[in-house]
Amino acid sequence: MLQQLAPDLWIADHRLKIMGAEFGARMTVIRLGRGGLFVHSPVTLTPELHAEIPKLEAVA
Repeated sequence: MLQQLAPDLWIADHRLKIMGAEFGARMTVIRLGRGGLFVHSPVTLTPELHAEIPKLEAVA
């Protein structure tokens, strides 16, 4: 699920499990001034994220 931090900035936290150890990962989504979205450090695309991201704008 995306969490909005500012008008054009969202994050999504994700848990990773590698060899029994749990780690956190964070994806950042930024709306670009010229249109489109920039996705930094993408995480696994859950059905929820797959539905939420296109509602913001297209990934550029």
